[in-house]
Amino acid sequence: MEHAKEMSAVALFFLIKRNGVIETLLGLGKPDKKVGANQWNAPGGRVNPGESIRDACIREIREEIAVSISADSIDLGSYLACTVVGKENLTHLYIAIVRDWQDEPQINCDEFTELKWFPINNLPFNEMIAGDRHWVERFLQGEYVRGRVCHGDKTCVTVHDIDIEFSKTPFDIE
Repeated sequence: MEHAKEMSAVALFFLIKRNGVIETLLGLGKPDKKVGANQWNAPGGRVNPGESIRDACIREIREEIAVSISADSIDLGSYLACTVVGKENLTHLYIAIVRDWQDEPQINCDEFTELKWFPINNLPFNEMIAGDRHWVERFLQGEYVRGRVCHGDKTCVTVHDIDIEFSKTPFDIE
């Protein structure tokens, strides 16, 4: 990771609802996406220069799934450094849970072909980015996550190396 030259920041957010069972909203990536093609993933996107992580979450959630949230509804405190074998880029992935929003989620971008609610104990890990199986379920059950994931190639179908820690309290990432 210390050899990475290009850096980008991405905010990833999981909407959580309770209907007797805890569920999260995932979007099925379009086949032409660079990362996450034909894979289920939480909505998210780039943090613009000078933009706070919370402001990026508010903007991206509106742009991608047409819902409105407040800064207070964002439970932020998780972070992953993501790389790909043989590439000189590093993605800072800031991960949040959102439990309160306005409007009904709907596709509002060209990222997804479908949105679907999944019970957090029955996530489609075989159809998700490979590294997700190592942290998403525990994160959605209330633990914060920090670490690094190195994927085998840019499609993120395989994991080359991973080092993740969990905590009951948020990590200082802002």
